[in-house]
Amino acid sequence: MPAYDPEDYNVDNDVIEFDFTDDTGGRIPPGDYEAVLACVEKGYTKTDGCPKYDWTFFVIDERADGFKPRPLVTKLAPNTKWTFRMVVSALGLGQPGQKGRFSREQAVGRRCIIHLVDDEYNGQISSKIDRVMPHPQGPILD
Repeated sequence: MPAYDPEDYNVDNDVIEFDFTDDTGGRIPPGDYEAVLACVEKGYTKTDGCPKYDWTFFVIDERADGFKPRPLVTKLAPNTKWTFRMVVSALGLGQPGQKGRFSREQAVGRRCIIHLVDDEYNGQISSKIDRVMPHPQGPILD
């Protein structure tokens, strides 16, 4: 089964038809959404070479199931590492005042609540993760 509906794209004629009426354009309404961590990647910032993690979440809330906002970047500089702590705490992987470690496999698939806001990115309005909070039923999917 194709990942698209062939009826939405008529390419048999000289005129190409399409239907983008349900396309969110990288944005869903601001608010709190249930989400699951799909990927976490380590890297370094281009500006100063500081270690960072890029966290990719998928919305699992029925209002926007499968939506993927821009990844949340957590830079590990002293004045910004609070964002890393926020994500780790929300995913149940550690708490403030603790030392710890976890693998990608332990992190990926955990659920949480993400708060999305509208943000301009490359001249377009898109959904940006503003906060990550613990899921009320815990980080492990049933």
